[in-house]
Amino acid sequence: MLATEAQALGYAVTINPDTTFELDAVPAHVRDALSARAAEIEAALEARGHTRESASPAQKAVAALDTRAPKEKVDRRELTAAWRGQGDALGFT
Repeated sequence: MLATEAQALGYAVTINPDTTFELDAVPAHVRDALSARAAEIEAALEARGHTRESASPAQKAVAALDTRAPKEKVDRRELTAAWRGQGDALGFT
């Protein structure tokens, strides 16, 4: 489990009731700004009359798969630079 691995590396985490987790060192405004994927899934669930809390695990999985774009080849250095730029803009470094 990724949360366990993060804890083993020394990060404090909060496990949410829906089994997702958050790194405690990342402020909520930063998580919200960088959670585009979560917003896509939540919108798909809402279109089906559900919320993240009310949907079953199977319904969440279908929404996640239905909204997933095909993987693109991305230069890791460019991606890392973009993430750092977003963090800087949000006051998180």
